[in-house]
Amino acid sequence: HYTGRVYHGGGRVFADQVWGSTQRSYGRLAVDAPQWFGVPDDARLPRITVGMITRNHARWIGEAVASALSQDYPDFEVLVVDDGSTDETPQILAALQDERLRVIRKDPTNIPDTRNRLLEQARGEYVCWLDSDDVLLPGTLRAYGHRVLDWPETAVFYGDMVQIDGDGRESGKLRYDNHAGNGHLLSRLFQRNHMPNPG
Repeated sequence: HYTGRVYHGGGRVFADQVWGSTQRSYGRLAVDAPQWFGVPDDARLPRITVGMITRNHARWIGEAVASALSQDYPDFEVLVVDDGSTDETPQILAALQDERLRVIRKDPTNIPDTRNRLLEQARGEYVCWLDSDDVLLPGTLRAYGHRVLDWPETAVFYGDMVQIDGDGRESGKLRYDNHAGNGHLLSRLFQRNHMPNPG
């Protein structure tokens, strides 16, 4: 399990079919994301919620939210659920004025409970998870949105990540396998997470 800061959205975009699909039916669904930017299907793109849960990430939360709000995507919201931060996170979020940003503050519990609260409140057809100490690369939502149009039966989208240090300098890359048609993926999730955020 990797912990640290990353740039999301670099490289290929993978699509994983609903559980039980077959490689024979759908084939390999890995594409190079940049080749799809600018395809004129904006009116058909689904609404996406960029979902971010946070607790005491004042150092990075502003940059994380700004990277989401700067996406060149026509229909999205950024929903942040603050799990009881005691640092400057609430003040930083309160100072951000954008109609696409919603912030929900709750008493501290745990990560699963906070994610579930976000899912209950999300208004998008899809949720793009973004950790509050990470950033989205430009064009990430557009790449995912166009993949939805290509593969509307797809349940999960995800891509590679670029690791960065605390100052935003690239320190490596995390590459993930394409699990399209993998009948064992669900059982393998009990061993470790094979799909990164955002997805």
